[in-house]
Amino acid sequence: MATQPRIYEKKDITRTDAAAKNLRASVAGIFINLILSFFSRKVFVLVLGKEFVGLGSLIGNMTAVLSLLDFGASSAAIYRLYKPLAQKDYYSVSAYLACYRKLCFISASITMAAGLFLMPYLPNMVEDFRDTKTLYSVFFIYLLSNSIGYLFSSEKLLVFADQKNYISQIFSYFFGAITVLFESAALLLTKNYIVYLSVHTLLCVTEDIFLISYIRRLYPEISFRGKPPEDKKYMRSLRREILFLQPSNIGGTLLRTADNFIVVYLFGVAANGIYSNYNMLLSYASMLSVTLIGALSASVGNLGAAASVKRAEEVFGMTGLASFILVNICTSVLFVMSGDIITVWLGSSLALPMQVSCILAMHFFVNGLRRTVMIFRDGYGLYRKERIKPFLELICSLGFSAYFGKKIGLGGIYLGQMLTSFIICLWYEPYILYKYGFSRSVLPYYAKLLKYGITSVFSCACSYSLCRYIPSFSIRAAVCITVPLLFSIAAFASSKDMKNAISRIISRRKGSANIVKTNKRF
Repeated sequence: MATQPRIYEKKDITRTDAAAKNLRASVAGIFINLILSFFSRKVFVLVLGKEFVGLGSLIGNMTAVLSLLDFGASSAAIYRLYKPLAQKDYYSVSAYLACYRKLCFISASITMAAGLFLMPYLPNMVEDFRDTKTLYSVFFIYLLSNSIGYLFSSEKLLVFADQKNYISQIFSYFFGAITVLFESAALLLTKNYIVYLSVHTLLCVTEDIFLISYIRRLYPEISFRGKPPEDKKYMRSLRREILFLQPSNIGGTLLRTADNFIVVYLFGVAANGIYSNYNMLLSYASMLSVTLIGALSASVGNLGAAASVKRAEEVFGMTGLASFILVNICTSVLFVMSGDIITVWLGSSLALPMQVSCILAMHFFVNGLRRTVMIFRDGYGLYRKERIKPFLELICSLGFSAYFGKKIGLGGIYLGQMLTSFIICLWYEPYILYKYGFSRSVLPYYAKLLKYGITSVFSCACSYSLCRYIPSFSIRAAVCITVPLLFSIAAFASSKDMKNAISRIISRRKGSANIVKTNKRF
């Protein structure tokens, strides 16, 4: 084997170290992306207006629906890669990636063909947008970007499964900054949405080319140009895994995209622009609140394969508590200040009433509590136990959102989604994890969820009461962060999860100090 250049030298690291690197990259990137994205959206709204924001969101969701055609292969491949990567079985890793790459090529071809077939019907689907030439061009650029993205998927999949997702994040943040600057400059100079999208797509492809080049040199022992295995037993097993993923994949994608279609149908493309701005707030609140479990997500798959059930349940408890504290803070900020943030950021004409902020906060809180369970569920491969739930969730979400949307407006869309998550998902998903993953009763976790909810209600009520008498935006933000943090610590200071987390931190610091002392002796 050829000698590897020093810059690409790999060292074995523990799950904790890998998660720590992922966490540091996530934290650094979130604030960079937050500033750049808010700047980019501000420029976009000023130059093109809320109608084009709504159009971009709608077309993006249309092309996302076509991503159903990836057959759930990515989740199946990640689950399959955990074990051979842990065992350094690079032959199997190469074979899995070759099989996945073949599926991606098929998916890219079918996605492009399906999108081209759909294009003539676009004017009928977006009736209140009259510029059909722009409509066709925007859809084609989104479609082309999605199809090309499939061709760079295998390398990204590898670093994620190998707990080195921080590599992808570093590239993403660096090129993301460049992309925002260039696309904003193009928009200000040309005031043309097509030029804006073209610049964005070109820079995204450039990022992918640099990233896969780096990853291939990082893993010289893995063949990225090999052929899929001829083992029929393996292929049958992989097809079965993908088949199990179909309900979750199809239901999840439709659930993430259907709300935009309902908004456009009920309120029009311009209203979808306002709705997309609030969705952007939700997405960044999610990024801030689930940074920790996002960094741990690849480690969970390895944890489920290698660690004891007791240890896995302990990590789940600590992760869940840390996630709740962050979710509680973001819920308080959304409840009290989402209208203020939109007003300061984009103007009061794009802000919605206080009742929408209340519904938005409840929607975020319920889905934030689900995130840790879903990470562990997928890490254990338990999505196979939820064949019917995704479709039931989709049907309920569509029905509730359409009904409440007609009754109370845009806030009704979030209310419908929140009720669906609360009634169907919040209770069923942990039941599956505890029954098949931990082999424990789920009742103690339900009690913990109830305590989370009560703590959050008191946190939001206290934050709102205090902020009513505070005119300063920055001081109100500080109150919305401090109050839920204090409530969370007070409520769970004596809990087993908090004690385990503190013990873990202390032991790691002692270990680091001992290493430093040993190095000084030599």
